[in-house]
Amino acid sequence: MTWHLPPVIHAAGFDVDVVTMPSIYLRVRRYVDRVILRPDPLSMLLAAAQQARQRSYDWVVVTDDGALAILGSDEFLPLADRFRLAPVVGPEYLSHLGSKAQLSQWLEASGVVTPDFRVCADLSQARGAAQDIGYPVVLKADRSGGFGVRVAADDRALAQAWSEVFSGGHVPPAVVQRFVPGPTFDLSTLFWNGTPVSITVAQTLRYQHRYGPSVVRRYLPRAQWGDAAADLAGIGKGLGLQGFSNVSAIRDAAGRFHFFEVDARPSQWPGGCHQVGARVAMDLAAHLRDGSVSDDEALQGDFALFRRLSKREVLTDQYGVWRSIPWRNPDAVLPVIPGSLSRVARRSLSA
Repeated sequence: MTWHLPPVIHAAGFDVDVVTMPSIYLRVRRYVDRVILRPDPLSMLLAAAQQARQRSYDWVVVTDDGALAILGSDEFLPLADRFRLAPVVGPEYLSHLGSKAQLSQWLEASGVVTPDFRVCADLSQARGAAQDIGYPVVLKADRSGGFGVRVAADDRALAQAWSEVFSGGHVPPAVVQRFVPGPTFDLSTLFWNGTPVSITVAQTLRYQHRYGPSVVRRYLPRAQWGDAAADLAGIGKGLGLQGFSNVSAIRDAAGRFHFFEVDARPSQWPGGCHQVGARVAMDLAAHLRDGSVSDDEALQGDFALFRRLSKREVLTDQYGVWRSIPWRNPDAVLPVIPGSLSRVARRSLSA
């Protein structure tokens, strides 16, 4: 997802270097000073660590789950390099990166509401945890995305879910968590030294697949946030967060958020939806300029991420998506334009 971020970070006042794997879409442009290519995630992180040592960057943004998992492990990089690259304010916070089990424990310790959970090494422990918590439960492989998540309503369904999750390449442990009924919300936040400096609160209206990334969101005005800002302040401080984080919660019938996911990396929304990216860049620039935290009216309304819609939906302006496409970022727009039209558009946008 490197393609979409440089314009947002540049708009906040930064000069941008990118270390990435080869891409036909990413180029040196007005918002990218240098591009360093490496063939795989580990060599990419090694190159990024070397650059960070030499250039003393003000901010390093890690953009994918695989890189976060490497930084959360002590197997591949020295501690100093892991911390130099990681989206946390101190090395003591590295353990929750890429681990659902560690994250649940850190969320519980931070004092926010999180669904009751147990960490389980095998199916027998998972059954005991589910019976203790009470069905239905959510089963999550410790290091996985949405494809490693299942909901189980009883012992038989849990056994089937365990088989599906751990026959697909994932390995234990797993988290068994209480299922909380209610709509799912994204509370994406940009943290700076643990402080939330840009917050959006949105209900997910459409998913790409079950437990997968969002396609359409409804952003809520500040008056409908409830205690979200205070909860996010507790999460930022408790998890020592620095930079972009995708924070997920379920809102119960009483309006209380139950936090279950903090993915400490940017989603595609800041660069893939013009309004989201503009708001993040404006809030961060203001904070870096004078230390302020915006209390302006929040971004609100329904928005779609054009890259997750079908081409037909984009061409027919479903969800009013044209207004949110970042037209000035050719690296974001060109990959979804087919065939010869892409070549014509590339020459036009790059001129």
